[in-house]
Amino acid sequence: MSCTRDDIASKISENIPFDRILYEIRDNIANNHLERTHLVTKKDLYNLNNKAVHHSNDVTSVGAWVEKLKSDDKLSLVHYKSET
Repeated sequence: MSCTRDDIASKISENIPFDRILYEIRDNIANNHLERTHLVTKKDLYNLNNKAVHHSNDVTSVGAWVEKLKSDDKLSLVHYKSET
């Protein structure tokens, strides 16, 4: 497992248990080369998880996510139809 913030956020969004994520991060230390991401705690994972929630209303949250994707030049949104 790579140890970037986006990779960790991806694991959280896949509902992988925090203990499993922490184990994979710490198991990935190579040649005694310690980086900040290897020192992640459960509290860090909770904070990252809470930061990912844009809005408690799913329609608003998805709408904000779609707008974010539209503004990203690297990603393209094929089709999105709001149910409202």
